[in-house]
Amino acid sequence: MSVRAVHRDEPDVDKLAEMFIRLALQRVTDARTARESTAAPSSLKPPVHR
Repeated sequence: MSVRAVHRDEPDVDKLAEMFIRLALQRVTDARTARESTAAPSSLKPPVHR
């Protein structure tokens, strides 16, 4: 019985880094959108304490 090593190309680190950056930016955008949709509109003035 013999075992053969399978030689594969090296991973493209630049593409992997770009993918992770895009994924992180997408998650930030999604979180910001969710946060802004639950916040009060900015046109409302805060109550004035007298």
